[in-house]
Amino acid sequence: MAMLIRHHAGERVWSVLREPSREDEDARREHRELQRLAHERIAHTNRISSLLVLHNLRPGIVIGGRDWAKWWAAHRDQVPTLLRAELERECERLKLVKDQVRAIEGAHRVELAEGRQPLVDQLVRLRAIGPKGAWILVKEVFGWRHFSNRRELASSLGLVPTPHASGSIEREQGISKAGNRRV
Repeated sequence: MAMLIRHHAGERVWSVLREPSREDEDARREHRELQRLAHERIAHTNRISSLLVLHNLRPGIVIGGRDWAKWWAAHRDQVPTLLRAELERECERLKLVKDQVRAIEGAHRVELAEGRQPLVDQLVRLRAIGPKGAWILVKEVFGWRHFSNRRELASSLGLVPTPHASGSIEREQGISKAGNRRV
């Protein structure tokens, strides 16, 4: 109670947690879904590839890519009937995931073109940051958080040292990487 009174009097006793608003939290949904869809796309392509390898079929093309339909039409008879049906269902799921990814990325491009994401646009102009990375940085780090100094920013990202001290031994173990894993 004494610390709470001191904090309200203006003394810096502890750091205050700033939680995101509903709108800020909702704005983070889209790029998080995009990351989940990317993992799902990889899982579908790996599953299709694994099922094909069972029958010694190794496509030298991108599974689900532009040449996939032609390759599959030429090789589908080499696969048993039930496995063929499973592969075709898996391909349909892969196509759905790819369509959803395209829709979200298209919406992001439209928002950038219309100037509705000025922070993302500023970061994209930097040399080493692309649109996807800028989008994640804005929504996860700079969208609703306010940092007083570089140490606060580094600690929220997990870029802080992890010293180990035991008796007279003191070692630096590198950075902690305990921050936001999406960033």
